Amino acid sequence: MVSARHHVRLPGHHPADVGSTIPLIYYGFPGDTSVQVAYWTITTLLAALCSLATFHPSIGGPHLGHVRAIIFGAFGFGSFIVPIVHGVLRFGLAEQRRRMGLGWIALTAVFNATGVLFYVLKFPERWYTRRFDIWGASHQIMHAMVVIAAFAYTKAVLCMQTTRNELQ
Repeated sequence: MVSARHHVRLPGHHPADVGSTIPLIYYGFPGDTSVQVAYWTITTLLAALCSLATFHPSIGGPHLGHVRAIIFGAFGFGSFIVPIVHGVLRFGLAEQRRRMGLGWIALTAVFNATGVLFYVLKFPERWYTRRFDIWGASHQIMHAMVVIAAFAYTKAVLCMQTTRNELQ
């Protein structure tokens, strides 16, 4: 059974996730309000779907974690990967690398993926039972990777802002 604390805590991530896409879309498609609004709408709808997956009792159990993972993966894909690829196809890799700080965004993805990998594999506690019950568990490693990813993404946003200011 999923705890009530889990249901209260997890949706707090959703507004932050949506908020993190705002600069990516704003700086990635400057002056193209229709594309920006479309992506922000898609992102909001995907986040609402993530909230539904968090709260709806029919998919709240641990045995359906893979379903929630697919839903959260769809959010990441639709909110980050698709706009980045769209921007690269539309404006070119060099322009988007300069405009969006793609190196920092790639580093953000690496840290987030590493955290997810630790969490999904339940490493190290699955291989070393009872040694990582308090410190060093996969859930803690995942959160550490998310914090490091947030710093990398902050650097990407600063690059986006700097580039935008230089163009004005």
